[in-house]
Amino acid sequence: MIEKSFDQFKNGMDYRRMRTHYTQTTEGKMFVAFVGLIMRHVFMNSVKTHEDTQAMTMKQVIIELEKIQ
Repeated sequence: MIEKSFDQFKNGMDYRRMRTHYTQTTEGKMFVAFVGLIMRHVFMNSVKTHEDTQAMTMKQVIIELEKIQ
């Protein structure tokens, strides 16, 4: 699970390179990314517990949510 989370952090959230020059900026970006990763996991856990959406991927869920707009 940790490896999957790290992969999502790097690839799914596009955090391969920080491109920052200051420690504070790097820490801020890491904090925002970490909170986003937590939100993603909570969201996917709630999607996976619902009977109608168990087989959906994150991309499919986002496409469905865009229809609501």
